[in-house]
Amino acid sequence: MNTFIITKDMLTGKYTIGYPALLAAGKWLTGTFYAAPLLMALLTVWLFFLIGKETYGKEAGVLAAILLCASPLFLFNASTFLSHTSSLFFLSFFTWSFIKGMRQNSAFWGVISGLAIGMAFHIRQLSAVGFAFPFVIWLTVRLLKNKSEGSANKFIAFCVAGFIPCVFLTAWYNRLVSGSPLVFPFNHYDPTERLGFGAMLQDLRYTHTPLKGFQNLLVSAARLNLWFLGMPASFLLLLPVLFLPKTKEQARKDKFCWLVVASYCAAYILYYSPGVPDTGPIYYFELLLPLCFIAAESLLRIAAYARQENDIGYKYSRIALAFFTISLLLGFATFYPEKALHIASMTDKIKEPYDLVNKEAQQPAIVFIHSLPQAGWVYGYRNTDPYLKAPLLFCRDLGAEKNSEVIQKFPNRHYYLLAYDSQKARSELTQITQNNIDNFLQTKLE
Repeated sequence: MNTFIITKDMLTGKYTIGYPALLAAGKWLTGTFYAAPLLMALLTVWLFFLIGKETYGKEAGVLAAILLCASPLFLFNASTFLSHTSSLFFLSFFTWSFIKGMRQNSAFWGVISGLAIGMAFHIRQLSAVGFAFPFVIWLTVRLLKNKSEGSANKFIAFCVAGFIPCVFLTAWYNRLVSGSPLVFPFNHYDPTERLGFGAMLQDLRYTHTPLKGFQNLLVSAARLNLWFLGMPASFLLLLPVLFLPKTKEQARKDKFCWLVVASYCAAYILYYSPGVPDTGPIYYFELLLPLCFIAAESLLRIAAYARQENDIGYKYSRIALAFFTISLLLGFATFYPEKALHIASMTDKIKEPYDLVNKEAQQPAIVFIHSLPQAGWVYGYRNTDPYLKAPLLFCRDLGAEKNSEVIQKFPNRHYYLLAYDSQKARSELTQITQNNIDNFLQTKLE
């Protein structure tokens, strides 16, 4: 976490509490923060199989789960603390429970479905809305067409009932942090950071337009084409479902998958940034769900077409299968090692200032961060104690007057200045001693 809000003498994150609570629960149960992301990643693979089994068939479920495990976008991000892993898990859980609930008109699966999409909304609002919009439209149409039969009324009612507690949780936490149930913490932190078009991000003087949103989408699509399966033409694997013969039922399911993709992309046109690219197009991580099933169906239909030896196209189908197999193998041999080395190197650089502080700072201490590496904004204010009583606290250097207030608020500590020396290309830690503390408080550091 790089940005924090201090409200009522407590430190809170810029985002809602759901994902941090899952991390804390995993830490409490197992002793490590990695437990929750790892468990959710493994369960997501299993959910892909279950969704496929309920929709396209068991073979599609197995293949979709395999493609997910082969995706560098999934593997590299599921091994981080980013919230997208939890979002994909809850969206997958929602999809599976939605399918089962609709088939059975089940109150139980309705509640589970509502809770799942509610948690996805609580954790990543725009992702959940973009993903769930086609489901809402489909439910509405079905409800209007069959309102006299009431074939899904029970499921819909209990789905809404399951969703409502998550809405109240979100509103309660918003009010706790921002004072308003409708103002999210990230809006409270920076009111100019918002969805939509127009002037925003006042410090950067940025104006978001539909054209810029579409440009961001194209950039993310280009990245996703590479990161989806680790080969330069990952999207080619999505095309066969459009052209190969299919049943009416398959066509209906294909269409719904594409609608989810389109709805999700349309939602993110409203967002001003394509995201940091080090681990891929992270804002489109949740699209792995429909994309893996489209790709799995493509491979299965190519394979079925190739078995029809009397058909003139079977040779081309076998060539296509060989092409995709070789491309995946080459991706494992080239894309994965390069990205793994890059991320490992980047991680070492991010940890470098923290390791320096842990090694040289005498605790209890406050470290004023004076300057960041020129290309390293990702390291920031790693404070884990919401009550600001931890033996080591990081604070932004805001000049003499503000620094003086911080020191008065936190007496009986050692004080340090962390700055990045561009000539030496490294961070340096300087202790603020009794001999120079007056000068430090009276003169703004240059």
